[in-house]
Amino acid sequence: MNKPVPKIISFLFVLRWPLVFRCVRWFIKKLIPNLKNSRFSSWFECQYGNVICEENTLLVDTKFLDYWNIYIWEWTSFTRGNICITWDHPMEYRDGKYCRGTTSKDIHIWKNCWITTNCIILSGVRIGDNVTIWAWSVVTKDIPPNCIAAWVPCKVIRFIE
Repeated sequence: MNKPVPKIISFLFVLRWPLVFRCVRWFIKKLIPNLKNSRFSSWFECQYGNVICEENTLLVDTKFLDYWNIYIWEWTSFTRGNICITWDHPMEYRDGKYCRGTTSKDIHIWKNCWITTNCIILSGVRIGDNVTIWAWSVVTKDIPPNCIAAWVPCKVIRFIE
């Protein structure tokens, strides 16, 4: 028969969790030195540390598959479940047959953008200033500044004045 966990042990575990999160934050700040005044949750993940952020960015539950550079300018925020991927597997025609090639390109996300829930941003994309990407969108091409974009593939819905 399992014994119940004493309340004091569970209380100490709750007290230790913020310390673990502070250590994770410290490690991420060392891995990505450009995270000045940036906030991120414990589910933030990057593969190689090629994320270059300006000040005052918010990275919540975001996964960066950053084989190449990802540039994020100031006042940009990511909400839950987003993925940025910097490599692609296009089909190429070589030696009389189609085969998969691998390319990597930078991702640029300019100032004051909001990437909402569960968006995917693919390699080589440039998102302009003051852009909102709606939930469940897949950004495959460049998005011009001052607009709202959505859908799969992501398209401009309307421009903001």
